Amino acid sequence: MSEGSFSQILEAIEKPIRYASRNDYANLRSLKGLEAYISYWLKKANSFPLSPPQRDLLAALQRQLLNFDHLELAAKKERLSQLQKLIHSFKFAELTTSYASPWPSLSEFRQWRKDLQTPMQFLKGIGPRLSAVLKKKNIHTVEDALYFLPRAYQDRRQIKKISQLQIGRIETVMGTIIKAEISLYHRRRTFELTVGD
Repeated sequence: MSEGSFSQILEAIEKPIRYASRNDYANLRSLKGLEAYISYWLKKANSFPLSPPQRDLLAALQRQLLNFDHLELAAKKERLSQLQKLIHSFKFAELTTSYASPWPSLSEFRQWRKDLQTPMQFLKGIGPRLSAVLKKKNIHTVEDALYFLPRAYQDRRQIKKISQLQIGRIETVMGTIIKAEISLYHRRRTFELTVGD
């Protein structure tokens, strides 16, 4: 394992803790030297530039490990439980803060506004011909395209039987084609389809 990142070191610390706590701490009796092992990785982690929350976590882990190997079994279980809670809460806090994006700077905001004003014909895949079609629909810029919303929405998830259909409503039906043919009506060809449930 590369010893380069804080998350990798945290994983190395967490592995024996997970192993020891498995099956209601059944592996705890066979695990020897946990204090020395985790202390090694904590020293390794302290050699990196760390944020204040990372330093706090390492200090809390070190406190929980103090004289760990000499404790009774019940006290070891309690300490391992505390170690797991510390690591879990740190990971959760790190996860929730990583999703929070800061507000853009004024220059970034101005650039985004400028990008929204880009004419449609300069976008990849839209040439002069498609640009002319979009202009007829009053779509001149990227922002216009983003605000070009559909007039209606057809929900096709509800599949009905033919007997449940209502006249005048657009609904989704599934059936079996019974008959399909082209007929002539007043010198006009018409495609007729008969569908059944």
